[in-house]
Amino acid sequence: MARQMGAALTEKGNIKVNEKMESTIPGLFAAGDCTGGLCRWQGSLRWCQAGLSANQYVRNRQKK
Repeated sequence: MARQMGAALTEKGNIKVNEKMESTIPGLFAAGDCTGGLCRWQGSLRWCQAGLSANQYVRNRQKK
Protein backbone atom coordinates (compact mmCIF):
# COMPACT_ATOMS: atom_id res chain seq x y z
CA MET A 1 0.00 0.00 0.00
CA ALA A 2 2.82 2.43 0.86
CA ARG A 3 4.43 1.69 -2.52
CA GLN A 4 1.14 2.44 -4.29
CA MET A 5 0.88 5.71 -2.36
CA GLY A 6 4.33 6.71 -3.59
CA ALA A 7 6.37 6.33 -0.38
CA ALA A 8 10.13 6.14 -0.85
CA LEU A 9 11.53 2.66 -0.37
CA THR A 10 14.98 1.35 0.55
CA GLU A 11 17.05 -0.78 -1.82
CA LYS A 12 15.54 -3.86 -0.13
CA GLY A 13 12.00 -2.60 -0.74
CA ASN A 14 11.26 -1.51 2.84
CA ILE A 15 9.55 1.76 3.69
CA LYS A 16 12.15 4.49 4.18
CA VAL A 17 11.65 6.36 7.47
CA ASN A 18 13.47 9.00 9.51
CA GLU A 19 14.27 8.91 13.25
CA LYS A 20 10.63 9.79 14.03
CA MET A 21 9.49 6.83 11.91
CA GLU A 22 7.94 9.23 9.37
CA SER A 23 7.83 8.08 5.77
CA THR A 24 8.21 10.46 2.86
CA ILE A 25 4.41 10.87 2.81
CA PRO A 26 3.09 13.31 5.45
CA GLY A 27 0.99 11.45 8.02
CA LEU A 28 2.29 7.99 7.06
CA PHE A 29 4.37 6.40 9.81
CA ALA A 30 5.91 2.94 9.74
CA ALA A 31 7.79 0.54 12.01
CA GLY A 32 8.64 -3.13 12.30
CA ASP A 33 8.93 -5.55 9.40
CA CYS A 34 7.89 -3.03 6.76
CA THR A 35 10.92 -0.85 7.63
CA GLY A 36 13.46 -3.64 7.66
CA GLY A 37 12.70 -5.05 11.10
CA LEU A 38 15.24 -5.25 13.88
CA CYS A 39 15.53 -7.41 16.96
CA ARG A 40 12.48 -7.42 19.21
CA TRP A 41 13.44 -4.75 21.74
CA GLN A 42 14.60 -2.31 19.06
CA GLY A 43 11.46 -3.01 17.05
CA SER A 44 9.32 -2.25 20.09
CA LEU A 45 11.07 1.06 20.57
CA ARG A 46 10.44 1.95 16.95
CA TRP A 47 6.75 1.08 17.25
CA CYS A 48 6.55 3.35 20.30
CA GLN A 49 8.32 6.15 18.41
CA ALA A 50 5.98 5.71 15.45
CA GLY A 51 2.95 5.98 17.75
CA LEU A 52 4.29 9.07 19.50
CA SER A 53 5.14 10.73 16.19
CA ALA A 54 1.71 9.94 14.74
CA ASN A 55 0.06 11.37 17.86
CA GLN A 56 2.09 14.58 17.57
CA TYR A 57 1.27 14.84 13.85
CA VAL A 58 -2.47 14.61 14.56
CA ARG A 59 -2.28 17.13 17.41
CA ASN A 60 -0.43 19.62 15.21
CA ARG A 61 -3.02 19.19 12.43
CA GLN A 62 -5.87 19.81 14.88
CA LYS A 63 -4.30 23.14 15.94
CA LYS A 64 -4.47 24.51 12.39
